[in-house]
Amino acid sequence: MLNEIQLTFGVEFECVLAFHESLLREHLDNIGDASAIIKNITDDQRVELRTGGADYITTRPRYMGWALTSEVPFPADRMAPRYDPYVDCHRQFGFRPYSDEIAHVAQALLPGPPDVQSLRKQGKRMDFSKWHISEDASLLGVEKECMRAKLGARITDVEQWDSHGIELVSRILSPTADSFAEITDYLTILHGTPSSLHGAFPTSFCGLHVHVGLPVTTAGGPLSTFDLPTLQHLAYILVMYEQKISCLHPPSRRIGSIAGDFDVVTILDNFAEATLAENLAKEDDFDLDNWSASASPSLSDAASETEEVWEGERISYAVTRRLIFAADMTIAKLSRLMCGTKKGHIVNFTYLAREDGFPRTVEFRQHAGSLDPEGVRWWILFVTGLVKLAAHMAKEFGAEEGYAGEGYPEAENTGGANLEELWGLMEFDESGQEFFKKRIEEFAEE
Repeated sequence: MLNEIQLTFGVEFECVLAFHESLLREHLDNIGDASAIIKNITDDQRVELRTGGADYITTRPRYMGWALTSEVPFPADRMAPRYDPYVDCHRQFGFRPYSDEIAHVAQALLPGPPDVQSLRKQGKRMDFSKWHISEDASLLGVEKECMRAKLGARITDVEQWDSHGIELVSRILSPTADSFAEITDYLTILHGTPSSLHGAFPTSFCGLHVHVGLPVTTAGGPLSTFDLPTLQHLAYILVMYEQKISCLHPPSRRIGSIAGDFDVVTILDNFAEATLAENLAKEDDFDLDNWSASASPSLSDAASETEEVWEGERISYAVTRRLIFAADMTIAKLSRLMCGTKKGHIVNFTYLAREDGFPRTVEFRQHAGSLDPEGVRWWILFVTGLVKLAAHMAKEFGAEEGYAGEGYPEAENTGGANLEELWGLMEFDESGQEFFKKRIEEFAEE
């Protein structure tokens, strides 16, 4: 039986909230905002109203919601570039895109209620003892036709309904039945009923991110951090099984998809010689001489674009171990080895080395946006199971330099890695295996 390491997790649910105009007006009235709601917006104006970053220009080229005539009172000490679009649009058109208004609409629907992380407030949220809702400039609303297709009969007059993206973030939870019941309550309310004046749903641009960490220490104490051997084995497991784990997700969340270009980037590229040299050259004491391009073929840009090409460009497990289990490895170096300096990888290690007061977590980013409690539960159990497996392997076999892959089915990559053997190592629940097998079959047909 696997060692019972105590884990915690938090979930970020990206989705679109559709709502009746009356809910928006109720919020504006509650805060004393007499803003007019502008519905007639030209396509050119919608392009200007868009607030997402450069990565999203292709996929989210224009703002989709209504606009408001009130200015947003951002604190004077805010860094201007992030908030300029709101100010510039208001100056140009006399109206602006939503800021935190729709997050507050969602807040009024949910138990607690959750906090709202607002652009209007100073600093970024650091208290994860409560659920909260945040704005995300990369999440936009949808066309009226899409909204009607998602919500059906509850929309009687589509001109009185609008939509906008939000991110619901859970409090820190443990993988228990009570936690999953709590998640179900939030998602069920957010989803709404046929008679609700709201309804939430994911789009193909939404993701579901799970942060896995250790139990929170006492307030003001040192941050909980995974031990290095556990993280080394987790990194090794992910390199061996990334392609197989990707089969659990739709094509839109895999290598070669639009999201794969910047939001769910493969970690395998970082084991190519050129990428390693770029990411690790700053580390004077990292021994790049251990890297052998002949032992593990360099992976061209083309090789990272499709899984079919990846099948012919297999990474050597021996080389992988030599890098991951190096004698002078540290958590900071492992983070750089796996993800460079960018968080947008299938699994994000960059938060493990941060010193900004935020929890030190491993972030699993590949899952598509979802408000399905069952699917969310099985994915959380799967990723926490991966971490438990890593902790078990670290305790049983260590992580010393020269570690030769003991405990895993294959010491070298023969192309035979499969999910069944991984599930066996994890002692993963058979019901969960059946759930994912059905998903694999569904996604194979897409």
